[in-house]
Amino acid sequence: MVSRASWFAALLVLGCSGEINSPSAGDPDERPVGTDGTGNDPSDPNDTPLQPGDPSDPTSSPGTGSPSGPGTSMGTPNGPDSMPSPPGPGPDSPGTDPGGEGSSEFLQPRIRRLTNAELNATLQSLMNSFGASDTVVFEPPTFVPDTRQWGFSRNAAQIVDPLLARVARRLAGVAPCASAGADRACAGTALQTILPVAYRRDVSADEVDQLLTVFDSAATDGFDAAMALALSAALQSASFVYHTELGDSMDGASAQLNASETAAAMAYLLTGAPPDEALAAAAQAGELDTGSGRETQARRLLDMPGARAQVTRMVKEWLGIDAVVDIGKDKAQFPQYEQLRPHMLAETEAFVTEVVFYDGGNIGTLLGADYTVVGSEMAQFYGLSAPAGGAADRVSLASTTRRGILNQASFLARYATEIDSAPVKRGVVVAKKVMCVDPGDPNSLNINVVPPQPDPSMTTRERFKQHTVDPVCAGCHDGIDGLGFTFEGFDAVGAQRERDQGKPVDTATTLAKGWADVIGQGEFEDSADLADVLANSEEVKRCFTRHLDRFANAATNERLEDAFLAQWAQLEASKRDSILEILVAYVTSDSFVQRVAAGANP
Repeated sequence: MVSRASWFAALLVLGCSGEINSPSAGDPDERPVGTDGTGNDPSDPNDTPLQPGDPSDPTSSPGTGSPSGPGTSMGTPNGPDSMPSPPGPGPDSPGTDPGGEGSSEFLQPRIRRLTNAELNATLQSLMNSFGASDTVVFEPPTFVPDTRQWGFSRNAAQIVDPLLARVARRLAGVAPCASAGADRACAGTALQTILPVAYRRDVSADEVDQLLTVFDSAATDGFDAAMALALSAALQSASFVYHTELGDSMDGASAQLNASETAAAMAYLLTGAPPDEALAAAAQAGELDTGSGRETQARRLLDMPGARAQVTRMVKEWLGIDAVVDIGKDKAQFPQYEQLRPHMLAETEAFVTEVVFYDGGNIGTLLGADYTVVGSEMAQFYGLSAPAGGAADRVSLASTTRRGILNQASFLARYATEIDSAPVKRGVVVAKKVMCVDPGDPNSLNINVVPPQPDPSMTTRERFKQHTVDPVCAGCHDGIDGLGFTFEGFDAVGAQRERDQGKPVDTATTLAKGWADVIGQGEFEDSADLADVLANSEEVKRCFTRHLDRFANAATNERLEDAFLAQWAQLEASKRDSILEILVAYVTSDSFVQRVAAGANP
């Protein structure tokens, strides 16, 4: 019998030592989002350093495939018609990761550090528990950026930021009795109020006494200083910083999350914040022990404001769109871009909220909607009539060639160079994140990739034609570039254009059979046509569900993803297309609460 305390101690030592759960230095998807001095994004899976004024575009992307085209096996280049189609699970799956190794369809017992957003929400809950009404935001630069795995901040690779200790001073100042000659009794009352919220579970008298001992050690410095020291200790404790999924019964084979862990797992997944009083009460009443009980609470949580921000966060991280505010562009060529960046991201956030929570929540609508949600700034940028009053509102795109999230400026600017469109960037992200096709990494096969050189007499598409002429490159780039070329109607900041280098842009493309088979069509007039096909593809919905499962699991494990996809496939068609219904299905599944010890196969 392995005790809960022993598991926690062992995992904590490993997690803090950096021996496990550390991001791979070679995987750009596992690095913090940001940009370097040239405006290039080091976390972009397709970004290589570009010098200002160089419109060349990198041609590689990280993956496990080969230049033979989409597929999971390594090989030598072959013709596009012989490219293997990816299997249902999606060949970009990495297999296993620190949070999900083993032969079972269940995760292992584990701990993970809360993300910055989760820490922020939890700290805000602590402020609220003291009755403080002010809003406190603890985000970068206060905290270092999140480490990401496969684009998602929810993962087991996060490290502890020592800057958390600074937050304690804010909390100490809002203790209910801080302004009335506060003393040790007040400190005890404050700790009894705050610790259950901070630790997401009941706390013992011993835990309160231990922190009061810390308080006593600084009592001569005054209440605020002593309280700040005690709270600093609480905020740096494992119970605050880490979300645990260990279970109460560790018999060497399997375990089930206890009530508090289940409540915390649900709350952080669905709202990005700790459990509220209603969820905590449901947990204590045993209502979360059953799938139906979890479903009831899940639907309630998904109706809360926090759920809107959490689902939007998941979608933004899925496509990497949240990094657009950190991506630089050439100021001489795009002087309006810097001011527009926050509005671009705001459009995507408002659009996702509209689609998911007010317009059926369908994956298909997310990818193919003929409307967006913009204020006056983005309406003018798109050439649309501004909403009445200038406030953001739903606006029709029927008169444009934009459809869905992939044709929004946030996506298009995110996947472009600082001066030019980037068909490879755009094509790779559509392949990997939307179609679950891994086009492979030429670097892994020692293929020397030479980006097309700038040529003012040639359009971007003409410059990239060499990819499909060179037989070494053609197997992958027939598909990658073909997808990317459909977006050539938009420049480096996502503005619509009809000409490139003085010549008409060409957005029509034909994908090779292996690529076309994935989504059921290979000929497209432009990116709006592509968006419509993606929106109606069952494989694309399967791919989205795979990525949602990675976000929900805070892990990447093909076996776990396949198990959930098998459950997803049993849902009725309307629920398979609904982002909220997929989340509910995940929370009600056995895999949400079951854990298996390493190497066990129950």
